[in-house]
Amino acid sequence: MRMLDRVDTQKVLVITDSNMGVESSLTGITQREQEELLVFNSYGALISQPYGCLMRNVILAIYQEEIHDIYIVAEKAQQYDRDHLLEKMKEAGVTDHILKTLNYLDAVQYDVVNWLAGPSDVYEAMRKNKELIMKHPLIPGTVNVRAFLVDRDSEGIEEVI
Repeated sequence: MRMLDRVDTQKVLVITDSNMGVESSLTGITQREQEELLVFNSYGALISQPYGCLMRNVILAIYQEEIHDIYIVAEKAQQYDRDHLLEKMKEAGVTDHILKTLNYLDAVQYDVVNWLAGPSDVYEAMRKNKELIMKHPLIPGTVNVRAFLVDRDSEGIEEVI
């Protein structure tokens, strides 16, 4: 049975930075109206695990919303200050012992603070995100994936190849 309130427009999925600065660029990049966009926000638009929560949501969106196009959009100049992040964590009670234990257990790519701060090369991170989605065994090969970097200062847009 068909839902009466469902709109029959083909939506596209956009994975974007949590920073609101790139949202104004989304309709121009996708050539779609705002109501045709299914937007997932993530710090740095980073997909850190192939079977994590964000990837689960991407896979479900593909099958539930019949997504055929995915856009990954991040801010070109974004990077989180590792030292500032570490200082804030310590102020909140995260001890060196906790960090050393997590690093020893290899919980997340050898260094918890670097994992949280994100990659220093945003272009390469977006290229890896794109590749991760395109090569994921649960994602159909017919899904188009494109990645873009937005420069908020110049309002320039660069496609990640």
